[in-house]
Amino acid sequence: FFSSLSSNTSKYNEIRHVFYDLFKTTPCMPIMLRYAWHDAGTYDKHTNTGGPNGSIRFDTEISHGANAGLPFARTKVEEIKQNF
Repeated sequence: FFSSLSSNTSKYNEIRHVFYDLFKTTPCMPIMLRYAWHDAGTYDKHTNTGGPNGSIRFDTEISHGANAGLPFARTKVEEIKQNF
């Protein structure tokens, strides 16, 4: 999915506008930022593992106590992804 975006600027812009419209109609920017931050926060410099790899979308990670409230963001991202 994402590798196809790197060569398709118009598709990237289309997705960007969908998120922009979401942010205009739903005050969800803070939770979306937190969703990204919690995904990236799994990075371990000693093992060079984790990081912003999308693993937060899986039930085993999203159900971790520190990720409470983030299923809303996951649902919104998945809804947008379904359109592309």
